[in-house]
Amino acid sequence: MTLWRAAGRELCVGELSESLGWVKSRVSRQLTRMEKRGFVARTASGATAAVPGSS
Repeated sequence: MTLWRAAGRELCVGELSESLGWVKSRVSRQLTRMEKRGFVARTASGATAAVPGSS
């Protein structure tokens, strides 16, 4: 929910990691899984929440 509520729906891995209380590597692995399923998109500036089916 943290990424979804972020301003502009975009956060850096470090910010997301800190807000979740997870290590960066765990967040990165989870984002990779979510990206493969179309839930997030990675950008040069951070991960962006995506709404499934809204291409």
